Amino acid sequence: MGKKFFAIVLIGVIIFLIAVIAFNVTIYISMIDNMKYDNMSATMTAVVVKVDETDLWVIAPASNSGTLKRASIYNTGNIGFKKGQEILIYYGGFITSMSPPSISNIGKIEITKEESDVEIPINILRYCYSSKDNVSVTINEFTNEKISISITDTNEYPYDYSNDYISIDKYENGLQIEKIKLNEISSNTKENTTTKEYEWKITNAMLESGKYKLRFNSKNSEVEIEIDFTIDENRNISFSEPKIS
Repeated sequence: MGKKFFAIVLIGVIIFLIAVIAFNVTIYISMIDNMKYDNMSATMTAVVVKVDETDLWVIAPASNSGTLKRASIYNTGNIGFKKGQEILIYYGGFITSMSPPSISNIGKIEITKEESDVEIPINILRYCYSSKDNVSVTINEFTNEKISISITDTNEYPYDYSNDYISIDKYENGLQIEKIKLNEISSNTKENTTTKEYEWKITNAMLESGKYKLRFNSKNSEVEIEIDFTIDENRNISFSEPKIS
């Protein structure tokens, strides 16, 4: 009697476990089906800016108010994407708060126009294609009254060096004690090189001895240039190589 009872209980436990596993499998399959459905529940038009191995960089929505976003093509594959196309993205309706934002859970991407009517803003093209590695700075003249620099930019989409900001900070014992602004004397661009000349905006037009840091910011601070320099008691200037960031 005891053995039969134990066998019946054991069979009941096995049947129960099988039922639980089957139920969980059913729920999992249902979740997968729902996920497949969800990644087609929303759509967004976009303009392709750049194509990477696993991602598209796009303006979405495809309008003048659209912003740069990333769309993964890891699951959908590359069906012939190229810059300037207008596409339709099917996704789950969620966009991450990353920088730049990412369109998540993408189910399908269709090419709707080979050439979009939306013009890609130059600042977005610079973000995706330009590199500060392609920017170099040459110091043409450096005295205790003025400085002349040439910025060479070989990017396909060069940075904008107009409306720049430049200043000099004076340091003592590692602490900033004075900020000096500069006047632009001249600026000209020839091919891919911009040459700028500045003078110090101070009363006696000459800097005193000490340690200084010159800071140059291009428009929107896309490129920042720093030059450390020292003026000794005899008004001689020594300076470091320009740092670009």
